[in-house]
Amino acid sequence: MDVADHGPVSVKNIKKAKRVIPVRSQSGRLLARLGSPRAVIGGALVIAFAMLTVCAVLLYDGRQDALEHARDASRNTLLVIERDILRNVELYDLSLQAVVDGVGQPEVMALPARLRDALLFDRAATAKDLGSMLVLDATGNVLIDSRSEVPSHVNLADRRYFTVHRDNPAAGLYVSAPLVSRIRKGDPIIVLSRRINNPDGSFRGVAVGTLKLEYFRRLQSGLKLGPHGTMALIHTDGHLIMRTPYNPQVIGRD
Repeated sequence: MDVADHGPVSVKNIKKAKRVIPVRSQSGRLLARLGSPRAVIGGALVIAFAMLTVCAVLLYDGRQDALEHARDASRNTLLVIERDILRNVELYDLSLQAVVDGVGQPEVMALPARLRDALLFDRAATAKDLGSMLVLDATGNVLIDSRSEVPSHVNLADRRYFTVHRDNPAAGLYVSAPLVSRIRKGDPIIVLSRRINNPDGSFRGVAVGTLKLEYFRRLQSGLKLGPHGTMALIHTDGHLIMRTPYNPQVIGRD
């Protein structure tokens, strides 16, 4: 420093210069560190991690939306199938109630067999997926068969759909688990039945209607469930009525 060129230097100015020099030195070191390869790589990793986090959150949200849409679609499909089954069961039950009412009228039972059957069984009894409609007497013998003027000589007193009405006057509509028909060539069926009473309320017999399992199979077979999708219709007692994909080995299992 040339005193002659710049004038006198005070002690105060020298102290300020001493304070400034370390600050500039620290800033330089900080800039040097930020510009180092490690800092650049670390910053890049932080940014990449942040972007990956954002992408992961977006993908998770998208997956949750897709799952919710899939659940809604499944619920809607099940609701449609449920309503179709309930509607058919209700219609068939109305036919059974008509049979119960007709059997209770002596003038109907006194008619010739062909005319009597025409009055007892409406056209619902001849629908594609319906089997026979039967009237069983108090001992379980087949008294009337909607598919034949001459009823089969079969006793069904051991069937659950008979005993439940014999033992319980308030059973109402009973829907059986899957079973094999003894009358129609061993067709797999479920049975809907109602109790028939004498005028005094005592047990007179049972009105029986059969529904082929092929109806449930065809109802579910048109659905596209995906490569790993399954659908099952299960009785309230735990027996499997129908499953898609279809497997005859598991139908009827508890």
